[in-house]
Amino acid sequence: QHRVGNGFVYASRHLSDDEAVASLRAGLEGEPLAEPNLIRFRTGHREQFWRGNCVALGLAAGFMEPLESTSITLIQTGIEKLLALFPDRDFDPALAGEYNRSTTLEYARIRDFLLLHYWANDRRGEPMWDQCRDTALPEMLAHKVRLFEAKGHLVRYEWESFHDPSWLSMYAGFDIAARTHDPAADYFSVPDLQAALARMRESIGKAVALAEPHDSFLAGYGVG
Repeated sequence: QHRVGNGFVYASRHLSDDEAVASLRAGLEGEPLAEPNLIRFRTGHREQFWRGNCVALGLAAGFMEPLESTSITLIQTGIEKLLALFPDRDFDPALAGEYNRSTTLEYARIRDFLLLHYWANDRRGEPMWDQCRDTALPEMLAHKVRLFEAKGHLVRYEWESFHDPSWLSMYAGFDIAARTHDPAADYFSVPDLQAALARMRESIGKAVALAEPHDSFLAGYGVG
């Protein structure tokens, strides 16, 4: 509670270390408490997460850039998959094969969500952002964008970490709009939709009223 952490992620091809440090310092509120710590990383993952009697979890398995802070969820889902496929002493290779297959898919789906942030940008005249916008999308992501543009359809693949509201916020935030709406929407009248939204608003209001204030919740655990 006594300090604020700040980070600055940049592409070294387009920005020098000194320029990045200067930009970081310019955005600080108050005097820095320490010197910037330069951390270089390469995104990617292992070809095999489970091999023999060893399973790689967390940063030992791979690293996706920190834009959406996915490292913790990858640890959690990795443990869940391991528990579901936990072997006996025979170590049937089919179990490791399924773990590797599903984890590879999970990384690919996260990659797609991260990539959309860069591909859909509208920052013109800046080399890095221009290059990102010209990047060819993986076919699964391109297909997902095409479906949304067709009629606002949100498709969810196996081992998606980000749910429909996250994808919808991305499309809306980057002005990726559907050309038409789902015909099923025509079966609902405006009063019906208004009534449904009112019920949702009432339900949310009741939940908020029952929720304990954040400060008192932390105080109950001796924090704060």
